[in-house]
Amino acid sequence: MYRTNHRPFSLPQPCILRVGRVLRQWGLASFMVGMSAGLVAQFDYVWPDHSALAEGEWYRIATTKTGFHKVDVALLSALGLDPNTVDPARVNLYGHGGDALPVDNAAPRPLDLVPVPIDMVDDGDGQFDGSDHFVFMGDGPEEWHYDAAVQRWQHRLNPWSDTAWYFLRVDDPDPIRIAQEPALGGDVDTVLGVTDFHQFHELEQSTIIRSGRNFYGEVFDQNPTHTIPFQVPDVLPEPARLEIRLMGRSVGAASPYNVVLGDSSWTILPPVTGSQTYVSQARVGAGDWEWTPSSDLVQVGLTLNAQVADAKGWLDYVRISGTREANMSGGSQQEFVRATEAAPGRMVEWAVSSASSVQRVWDVTDAQNPTAIPFDIVNGTLRFRVEYSDIRTFRAGNGSGFYTPTPVGPVQNTDIHGLPQVELVIVTPPGLRPAADSLAAIHAAEGLSTAVLEPSFIYDCFSAGRVDPTAIKMLMKMLYDRAEGNPTAAPKYLQLFGDGTFENRNLPRFENALITFQSAQSHTPTQSYVTDDYFGFLSDGASERLTDTLHIGIGRIPASTLDEAWDAVAKVVAYSSGNPDPDGAACLQGGLPGEGEGNPFGPWRNRICFVADDFDGNGGATETGHTLYSIGHANGVEEDHGAFDIQRIFMDAYPQVATPGGERYPEVEEAIDRQVRDGALLINYIGHGGERGWAHERVLNTSTIGAWDNLDRMPLFFTATCELARFDDPDLETAGEMMVMNPKGGAIAMMTTTRVVYSYANEQLNSAFFAVVFDAPAGERQRLGDILRRTKNHPAAGASSNKRNFTLLGDVALEFATPQAEVRTSEVNALPIDAVADTLSALEYVEVKGYVADAAGNPMTDFNGFVYPTVYDQRSEVTTLNNDGGNGGVPYSEWRNRIYTGAVRAEEGVFSFDFIVPRDIAYAPARGRISYYAVDGERDAHGYTEDLFIGGVSEDAVLDNVGPDIELYLNDTSFVNGGTTDPNPVLFARLRDDQGLNTVGNGIGHDLKATLDGGTSVVLNEFYASDLDTYQSGRVVYPFRDLEEGPHTLELKAWDVHNNSAKASLDFVVVSDLNVFLDNVINYPNPVGSQGTTFRFDHNQACVDLGLELHIYDSRGTVVWHGERNETPAGYRVDGWNWSGESNQGAALGQGTYLYRLDVRTPEGRQASQTGRLVLLH
Repeated sequence: MYRTNHRPFSLPQPCILRVGRVLRQWGLASFMVGMSAGLVAQFDYVWPDHSALAEGEWYRIATTKTGFHKVDVALLSALGLDPNTVDPARVNLYGHGGDALPVDNAAPRPLDLVPVPIDMVDDGDGQFDGSDHFVFMGDGPEEWHYDAAVQRWQHRLNPWSDTAWYFLRVDDPDPIRIAQEPALGGDVDTVLGVTDFHQFHELEQSTIIRSGRNFYGEVFDQNPTHTIPFQVPDVLPEPARLEIRLMGRSVGAASPYNVVLGDSSWTILPPVTGSQTYVSQARVGAGDWEWTPSSDLVQVGLTLNAQVADAKGWLDYVRISGTREANMSGGSQQEFVRATEAAPGRMVEWAVSSASSVQRVWDVTDAQNPTAIPFDIVNGTLRFRVEYSDIRTFRAGNGSGFYTPTPVGPVQNTDIHGLPQVELVIVTPPGLRPAADSLAAIHAAEGLSTAVLEPSFIYDCFSAGRVDPTAIKMLMKMLYDRAEGNPTAAPKYLQLFGDGTFENRNLPRFENALITFQSAQSHTPTQSYVTDDYFGFLSDGASERLTDTLHIGIGRIPASTLDEAWDAVAKVVAYSSGNPDPDGAACLQGGLPGEGEGNPFGPWRNRICFVADDFDGNGGATETGHTLYSIGHANGVEEDHGAFDIQRIFMDAYPQVATPGGERYPEVEEAIDRQVRDGALLINYIGHGGERGWAHERVLNTSTIGAWDNLDRMPLFFTATCELARFDDPDLETAGEMMVMNPKGGAIAMMTTTRVVYSYANEQLNSAFFAVVFDAPAGERQRLGDILRRTKNHPAAGASSNKRNFTLLGDVALEFATPQAEVRTSEVNALPIDAVADTLSALEYVEVKGYVADAAGNPMTDFNGFVYPTVYDQRSEVTTLNNDGGNGGVPYSEWRNRIYTGAVRAEEGVFSFDFIVPRDIAYAPARGRISYYAVDGERDAHGYTEDLFIGGVSEDAVLDNVGPDIELYLNDTSFVNGGTTDPNPVLFARLRDDQGLNTVGNGIGHDLKATLDGGTSVVLNEFYASDLDTYQSGRVVYPFRDLEEGPHTLELKAWDVHNNSAKASLDFVVVSDLNVFLDNVINYPNPVGSQGTTFRFDHNQACVDLGLELHIYDSRGTVVWHGERNETPAGYRVDGWNWSGESNQGAALGQGTYLYRLDVRTPEGRQASQTGRLVLLH
């Protein structure tokens, strides 16, 4: 009886234990156990203090074969060793074969490199020279076991690696040599002159759905027939077994596979495959037959008899087993086993013919711990006696014909087991190591203990060099176990810093890819998955079950190059500390006080956006569910975390447009793009999607993602959609990967999908996410890994494979930028906020006072910064448009109309602001809202109140019939009417009115609106913000995108709170920014006097790092002055380059006419030049 977590259980199948290891040959002749599904023996993890590789001189060799291997002088030389310096008495070999590590934590496994006994042959001179060599039992990537229940040999290939690695230490003080078993006398129960044979053919070279860890071999399509040959020396004409497994795809009608072996034939008929995209893309077809061999050559023929045009098949394996003579004639090393002869107390003698050259007989039942068997050779027959109570496998070998391992080279000393307890482990390939070290340093400065490890070191320690995901899990389990339940000592985060691929066996060809854990299911898109969760299942009883829980947070940065890795680190810095290169990111005028200049803070941290798909996907309740789920989550956040401002972009609430390419939502596309550029703490999307973007209407695509430049306001995304970030497909750059790897912004991180997912299961995980994402201890921030772990472990998340399809892309240890302090309202119009709620009426002057408090509610008298209040009119009731019919519109409400948006100073934690309520409010009294965001240096806060009412008209309104003043520019105030722009100019307007501007949006025709060329109009209410400490002036910043080349006219119409209007217009010319365009290149004054002159020019390269060069020539063409400078202009004019009128050496130049040439270059090498004349008077 074994125990797991102190509960007794029965072995699921019989096994043999020897020296603490489970032998490969499972099954006993007479042994009864109870059956208890899903449980395995509890393995006792006793982690070594230090790794075997921590000291000594080591070299690596490799093999793909199972059997006797020989290491000689030539091989040592190939390793770079001088064999004469190697003492054979100190040579030791380590490893543990080519099998995959068990995924079940409870299953026994080596915890470090294990010594492999060797048979050393040397002349005793202390040098590895001449004919000195040693022999060892190498164990390849295949595993055989005997299933006693069906009396059949079965095999399993390592799904992760095709190579076994061994480690040669040449200075070991305690080397291990092959042990000799004692000779046995007495009577024998039987003499064995026959042996089992078992062979298989299985190629791992093709995949059905580019997912899962099962690969397949021969493909049946253009070539419908394949022949698989086997050579079985001395096969006996006795009943043998043929087993075949394949995968077949045949839609509409079943397509049989004809199997021919000698005179026998059979049929495999896989079930019919469905035609839907997400059903099983192939069905299992298998056969198991008895046949009688008639020759040593066994040829199995398979032919697809296609019944439909697109029928296709993939061969998994062909396996044969039976009986042959115990004979050495078939090769220089042979294996002998007879499973059916094993019985308690049984003594057998093997009699192997044609064996006169045999030099070794080893018991290789446990290939890791073979023993030498005494033997005799009499008249060419090899004889040896053994106890055969259990199934035992023996290998005999002649003096030649050993396998030669592949020399690899020296091995670096590493002590993974000696690693101290750390909170953050970063695993990264060598090519990305510099960036990973930088990320570790960032988090170490925050107080996290960190370690950066390359995967090869982890594999060397835990999987004997084999690529195996369980090695990384064992690393984390070691740290977890050593903490002994102490949460302060336990590991918290695993950062996988590198891209991944589903082709784990081909990992070396992907330079900077890390291994991925793939599901066993490999042919059904909705059930096959890739997950990094596996590395965090650390309890003793965990495995890969859907019910296993995460003990650490895990994230992946899918960088493929070092440049991408550095960009990812730069994004972490920008999010946490500020944009390291603020000039390019914040070059436009119009930002709020306290924003820009690389500052990571801003009101964007108080915004949460919910995006919902419409109803036109696959029909049914799930289509409406996209919107209903989003409404539920948005309302839940408003109820539980009311300080956040909620933005709703529900596709069905916008007009749908029919185009030749299908239905589209241009306003939704713009709204999503604008939301990302303006910034949000979190963007949540529910709906259809795929590798190229969101929704059938393509509301988000890779072109849009690639153009994002929001480095100083990057959202966290949660996307409940299909396979948006299939990061493990090396031939595809998905939309999700682009979002998180965009070097100019995009997403700071994503909880997103890697495979096809289901709507309801998505909703379960999304609900779990919102249950934890803002549920942090007061005054603390959660790291993204904590959010991931708590989300997936939450009871609401369910236990389906669906949640395994969600992964965290980004920095796992990044602190989620939720505001920590509180902003509270103390008074409205001199009335305490906790008194009877005041009613704010149209045209009423209002003054609001408040203060900033810590998480415990204590005023923060040291808070000196800015507060950004937004005052909302009553909630708006909205019903979606039911664009696709059949479901009816969906009603919802939101805080939509803004009475006032501004910025005020906070001094010693207190602030006040005032405004006049616009005439266009809703008049029937109902609750309004004030929300706040505040920032002071490196601290921020948020808050809200809904303890006020909006409605009615003030009796004390001031008469006013004068509209606002408007100043209109493009990009910045240097723009002049008629100037030149690129296709993406930014409207920058200054507005002023003594009574304030009307942006509430309730009055028909009273919107703040921009009109381009007399046609397209854009409502700009939400783009207006008051200037610091005043409601009487403010600005509008609105980006236009992709304007056509040529002349344009822009008109802006604005209204004050009394509904007086004013207009302003501006003419401009759009020139493509693919080429540099220069215009109005002048110097002033000209002629040039003693005060010098200033150069100015217009261009079409706003917010681009420009290299400027100016040459001035005399009448002979000689350069008399040369200057260079760099500019990142916010607008379309560069001004202020002064020249004194002297040479570069400071000498005065003579009077006369001079020529000048201005050269302008972009970082991409585009350039333009213009020349001009100036007259020098002195």
